[in-house]
Amino acid sequence: MRTMKEFEKETGIHFNMNMSGKMAGVNCLSTSNLVNPYCIARKKNPEMICSKCYADSTCKRYHALQANMLQNTVILTTRLFKVEELPNVNADIFRLEAFGDLINATQCRNYFRLCKANPETRFALWTKNPGIVRQAIAAGESKPANLVILLSSAKIGERADAGKFPFIDKTFTVYRKNEMPPEMINCGSRHCATCQRCYHRGTENDIREYLK
Repeated sequence: MRTMKEFEKETGIHFNMNMSGKMAGVNCLSTSNLVNPYCIARKKNPEMICSKCYADSTCKRYHALQANMLQNTVILTTRLFKVEELPNVNADIFRLEAFGDLINATQCRNYFRLCKANPETRFALWTKNPGIVRQAIAAGESKPANLVILLSSAKIGERADAGKFPFIDKTFTVYRKNEMPPEMINCGSRHCATCQRCYHRGTENDIREYLK
C-alpha cells in the first residue's frame, strides 16, 4: 500500500499533515471552501456559521495551502479511486474536511473508500451537506464502520435536525456565549488528538462549541 507521500506524488492530492492549534497532530484531507458552491451561498447569510468561516481567511492568507485545496477539489470530485489505490494514512485518527465540505457524491465515495483502505484508523467527517452522503450511499457505496459523520449545524445556536439521516452519528453546533452555559460546552480549547470525542461512537452525540 502506498504512503501518503507516494500517493501525493502520483496523484497530486495533498494531505494536511502540519495542522496547528487544537488540530495539532491530526492529519486531514480537505478541499477548498472558496470554490464550494454550498459554502459560498451560506457565507452570505450572517446567521450562518459560514459567515464566520475561519478557513476562509486561512486559505486566503496561505496561497500554497489554497492551491493545494483547489487541486484536491478538482481531483476528488471528478476521479473515483479504487480502495486498493488509496494510501495508508498511518494514524489513530484522521479528519476529513477541515477547510471545505462535500460537493458531490464522487468526493464522498472517495472518502468512504479511504476509510475502507484504513480499517484500523478512526475517521471523522464534518458536513453540512448530508444529502450528498445520501447520494453516495444510493450509488452503492456503503458507509464504513470506522467513520463517524458529524452533521454541522448551518445556523449559529441552532442544532441541526439529524433525524432524517440515519447515517449521521453526531451533530456539531456553534453557540454564542449567551446561548449556552459553559458547562454544556464539550468542545473548545481541547487537543483533538487526546480528546477524540468526535471520532468515537458511544460518546456525546451533540458536540457544542463557542463561537470564536
